[in-house]
Amino acid sequence: MVDLANRVSPLRFSLGVTAEALGLRWQGEQPCGVRVCDTRGEVNAFGPGLALGFATTQAPGFLFEARLGLSYHWGSRTEATANSSGLVLAENHRDDALWSLNAHLGMGVNLQSVAFYAFGEFLYAGSVVDSLRAYTLSPGFGISFGPNRLFNLEASYFPFLVREGATEDKGGGFVVRAYLDFMALLNRPNSDPRVDRVLIQNPPPQNLRIYQTVVANPPPLEVQVSRVPVRVVGNFIQYVGRIHFHYNSALIREDDGSFAAIDQVAAFLRGHPEIRRLEVQGHTDDQGPDPYNDNLSRRRASAVRRALIDRGVAPDRLSAIGYGEHRPMVQNRSPETRALNRRVEFHVLER
Repeated sequence: MVDLANRVSPLRFSLGVTAEALGLRWQGEQPCGVRVCDTRGEVNAFGPGLALGFATTQAPGFLFEARLGLSYHWGSRTEATANSSGLVLAENHRDDALWSLNAHLGMGVNLQSVAFYAFGEFLYAGSVVDSLRAYTLSPGFGISFGPNRLFNLEASYFPFLVREGATEDKGGGFVVRAYLDFMALLNRPNSDPRVDRVLIQNPPPQNLRIYQTVVANPPPLEVQVSRVPVRVVGNFIQYVGRIHFHYNSALIREDDGSFAAIDQVAAFLRGHPEIRRLEVQGHTDDQGPDPYNDNLSRRRASAVRRALIDRGVAPDRLSAIGYGEHRPMVQNRSPETRALNRRVEFHVLER
């Protein structure tokens, strides 16, 4: 069992920059001499901002996020007053600058490489030039993509707009927002390139102390395991190298020696027919829901089994099973340790 005290929190910190296009519209009535005049106004603006909050991790499944953003906008503002006959009595058009504060709460579904979510947003906008103050609540829709949901595109519609000091106004608007999350760069999987220089050989239990020492004394993470030939140690086949997969996928990578490691194991099995039954085991780290990790590890083990069959190993000698995150090599405390736990092992069942 995984030590629950050392599991990674399902929430991560979110911090980034935004670019927003903002449009506000309103109309109302005001005293105009002995009559009541119609008033209309609109603001169109664009500008950058900052946002921070919390969001779920990149694992597929339920998505939740909460953010607080502050933005500054440059744009134009138009206001007009007309009598009951529609005659424009006054019109004012000028360049204006606004600031806006928004509180964003959303939820949805996170898929393999893209996330879709709906959200509600409270927006408070104020003019830099004069006393325009308005607030609104809005429903919205968003999509995020990239490593660990790095990029977010969002659109909100304001069904109403309330201006401070105005009692008869009706209005609405929209905001279109692009959000770049800096923290996603720090939380992306395999963020430390030094992990790729670790030669994992699926060591027997007596060699686990080597890896625990690395975890306890980083950095640097440099482990040079001697390049022993492929062999059976205990009930496991020990091989040189590491088998990598594309992110959140069972597709074996072709650019980092993964197939060279599979070639070693296949050649060893062809040369040792006394190994009658072999279990290909897939393992993951603790990021993501258990059912997803179980399925992903099973698919990765099956992919390696197929690769061995393609290299001349009899299918009836091989089985594939995914253990997900339930059999970690070391505790999942850092990107380095989680990389060690993402592995493929070959367990001899019968010989």
